Amino acid sequence: MRREPCILYRRAYAYNIDDTDGFSKKCPFCEPTEEIIEESDLFIVLPNKFPYPRTENHILVCPKRHIKDWMELTTEELVEMRNIMSKYMKDDYTLLGREFAHNKDSSVHHLHVHLIKQS
Repeated sequence: MRREPCILYRRAYAYNIDDTDGFSKKCPFCEPTEEIIEESDLFIVLPNKFPYPRTENHILVCPKRHIKDWMELTTEELVEMRNIMSKYMKDDYTLLGREFAHNKDSSVHHLHVHLIKQS
């Protein structure tokens, strides 16, 4: 299944992408450069390249299909996301937040979930 890249990505400078308007057409989740921790047919789990201060084991659960909102997930994707998140939460990870593309503070316009392992 071919994935479509993001239209906008605001942290272009962090990925060494020279783009005069400050935006990148490359999505770090559609075209990950970090090691993939886990991969299924529908999702990938990545380390957060920019973890929050004083956190370790900060991971991101991302659908492979480029979508911007929860409402775009299929039933199959919802079930698989729940299964992946449940597995990590049983291993002392905590759901920290969800990123929505329509949120003005969202730096990546690709739905993803933040999980942080409790120390």
